Amino acid sequence: MEFENKIISMIATLLLDICIINSLSHKMNLFDFYYASSVLIIHAIFINALFLCSQNILDILHYSIFFYILFSPLLTNKYLIGANLLLVFIIQMLWILKGCCILNNPENPVRFGFGCEISIFILVYTIILANKMPKFRIKGKEKKKKKKYSNKKVKN
Repeated sequence: MEFENKIISMIATLLLDICIINSLSHKMNLFDFYYASSVLIIHAIFINALFLCSQNILDILHYSIFFYILFSPLLTNKYLIGANLLLVFIIQMLWILKGCCILNNPENPVRFGFGCEISIFILVYTIILANKMPKFRIKGKEKKKKKKYSNKKVKN
């Protein structure tokens, strides 16, 4: 893996880790907790593999991204959903800017993580995750309106 791609991968991973660690301080169900915890463990292994230049481990972890994105619509924690939305956004931006997946080994003829089918998959998941986000904002606003309305009744 090229040095520039390693740096981009590390920065993106650490940015996602900040979002995931932040999500742990908010209410979440058991699935969300296991999801977040396993992602943090995988990210620690990923950063270590980047430093050690272990392409075999990076390839295995590369496949795991697909599965984590696949399960992301099942999340209920808005911060985890936001982190996944950030991930698919970063992936798509890098595909456009670099013309390939930066995790692929340039010497390996097998290409995973970039292509027409994967691009369509990520685009659909971006729409699904983005549609989950406004629901959280609307629910929060409705609660505030109900509180204000109930306070006005008590004062009268």
